[in-house]
Amino acid sequence: MLGKISPLDQSLGAQTSQGSREYFDIGFPMFEPISPVGTIAIILERSFLYRNLELFLWASIPDNGGVRYGFLPYLSKESYKSIRIDYLHFLEILEKIDTLSKKCIRDVLSKRESKSFCAAIQGLVSDRVIDGMLKQPMQAARRIEFCLEGALEVQNSDVRSVLIPNTYKHALRRSAAKVEASKIVYYNPRKTVIECLKQHELGCSWRI
Repeated sequence: MLGKISPLDQSLGAQTSQGSREYFDIGFPMFEPISPVGTIAIILERSFLYRNLELFLWASIPDNGGVRYGFLPYLSKESYKSIRIDYLHFLEILEKIDTLSKKCIRDVLSKRESKSFCAAIQGLVSDRVIDGMLKQPMQAARRIEFCLEGALEVQNSDVRSVLIPNTYKHALRRSAAKVEASKIVYYNPRKTVIECLKQHELGCSWRI
């Protein structure tokens, strides 16, 4: 995804995934069980999803990989595909988030328990998922993610910000970037992406 926004030098580009799928997270990244220190993060507007809707494969609450590999034991490993959401249900869930209070939206984006959100999406996901969102302590139980095929289109207007550890400055060719220079935010890699988001107030409004 980063390579679609700003060309990379060979040393960094060789380390990036060339897979046929891209995975996206709604809200803040998870910080449990580990804190993503020194992570590159791209904050996207919802227009990015609509622009690439024909490439939509599935969405999921909770973390689908967490279910598949047994990190969320209240759901069977075999259920990881059956709990996936199609794009119609996913878009409806996004619309439900819009109806919540600012505090509830913040809770959803921060992967905290929200009875209001769970009530709003009743019937769009299984009762087991809702129960886990309310009762399970791990953030992964409330992660909202979606998966797109890799042939994505992204425009400057789709990107709100790109958060990059300042140690990677040399690796990005800014002159060839598809986004405005003002949207690229460098931060000290000793801080987490979440700290950077809060510092720049980038996580306070709706975004992917």
